[in-house]
Amino acid sequence: MGSFFASLFIWWRGCTLGTYLFTLKNGIYIGSDDLGNKYFKSRKDEKRWVLYEKDCDASSVSPIWYGWLHGMVDQIPSPGTGIQESFRNMTGTPDAYHPNKSAEPPIMGYTAWNPKN
Repeated sequence: MGSFFASLFIWWRGCTLGTYLFTLKNGIYIGSDDLGNKYFKSRKDEKRWVLYEKDCDASSVSPIWYGWLHGMVDQIPSPGTGIQESFRNMTGTPDAYHPNKSAEPPIMGYTAWNPKN
């Protein structure tokens, strides 16, 4: 029961009720990848979409399935192809990249220049 209400309101933890109903009505199952993401297309192949296994994170889609999703290739990827090491998107977390974040500690003993007036 809790997962039903979660699917109504928490869209980043899986598909919403609308996406699930749209998939049941219009979706043709194409395949899944090694992470458990399921790929679908519409009956006339006008739309292609993915239902994520865990959190909705686009970085969990492998490059070979990305090409199929965006219509760059029409060949459906076979199981076991496109396996590569993937990294979770760290945007918005303390581990996110920031150009001013340095691995080295700041140099101590620095005094700022003050003009003499």
